[in-house]
Amino acid sequence: MLGLMKPMDRAQISIVLGTYNRLAFLKATIASLRASQVDFPYEIIVVDGGSKDGTLEWLAAQRDIISIIQHNREVVDGKPRRKRSWG
Repeated sequence: MLGLMKPMDRAQISIVLGTYNRLAFLKATIASLRASQVDFPYEIIVVDGGSKDGTLEWLAAQRDIISIIQHNREVVDGKPRRKRSWG
């Protein structure tokens, strides 16, 4: 298999994707990366803003993706507010 890292490989490049409630687009992007014919090891990192469309569950089942979850909501002084996100 070209590209995607085996457990003992070191990534030469990290592909970082940001997403929030865009599961269909994320799946298409990941499928495209997996089908690519790159000839060096890479890792896929997905930063999710706390999606509620099934993205988190799908990411949890992907053994070859590093997932970072950043919830974009917080409560300050008893009032909900949106936090600034990684985007």
